[in-house]
Amino acid sequence: MKRTITVCFIMLFLCMGIGYHGKWGIRKSGDEHRKFDIRSSLISSNGGYKNTRISVIINEKSDDTDMLFHEIREFHDKMNGKSNQLEIYLYESREKLEMGESVGETTFMMEE
Repeated sequence: MKRTITVCFIMLFLCMGIGYHGKWGIRKSGDEHRKFDIRSSLISSNGGYKNTRISVIINEKSDDTDMLFHEIREFHDKMNGKSNQLEIYLYESREKLEMGESVGETTFMMEE
């Protein structure tokens, strides 16, 4: 009987630990440790031409948006490869993204 109760308590604590890790162990959108989160990406390709449009939420305010655009481009190119045309739209929050109120946008064309 004591062994059954002990095993039940151990199982209960293990389940609580797994539940705790599952709930808070995953990084969420808007995490202050990252400068930006890519929230949506649309890639279209036709005949070897690749056009990409991405929407990005900014987590850290920066006065140098040009540098931020280049960091986002480098991150995108590392993850997805280079696009012939890359459009980046910056948003301050998820709500601003849903309302379509961007704080900046730019387009990069691939050098040939």
